[in-house]
Amino acid sequence: MLRIILISAAAIFLLAACDGNQISLRNDSDARITFSFRGTAADIDAGSTSTIAGVPNGTYAYTTITTLPQGITRWRPDQGMNGTLKFFNTNTTVSIIFAGSIESDFKAAAADSTRYRLDPGARTRDSLDALTYIVGAAVTSSHSALSNPVSVQ
Repeated sequence: MLRIILISAAAIFLLAACDGNQISLRNDSDARITFSFRGTAADIDAGSTSTIAGVPNGTYAYTTITTLPQGITRWRPDQGMNGTLKFFNTNTTVSIIFAGSIESDFKAAAADSTRYRLDPGARTRDSLDALTYIVGAAVTSSHSALSNPVSVQ
């Protein structure tokens, strides 16, 4: 009988340890983001949100995969796209907001100005090749700054 009570108490304690821990994901970029966490992948389309609930206490790595918007051929990840999340209390909410921007490098595309005069169609192709889509994430938690469980790369 004592064994059953101890096992039940341990089970309740373990379930309570992950109660309320969650990750809130919001994709404000124009790209599709695939968020990989604890062996599962969550696809978040542009302008969408997703929540991963029931996260047990512990330290976990996460990674992301970005699907570029149509017409963009280059991209660069910014801070927050990969990292580590640490859950050590109940009811912890980690919020990750993805955002994107377009950076242009028209100096490189316009380096050979004679090509533009000879082949005006090349300007469009070179202009697209000179655009880089940058995707980054802001990662915060519901804990105070002194105990923030977020570490990003």
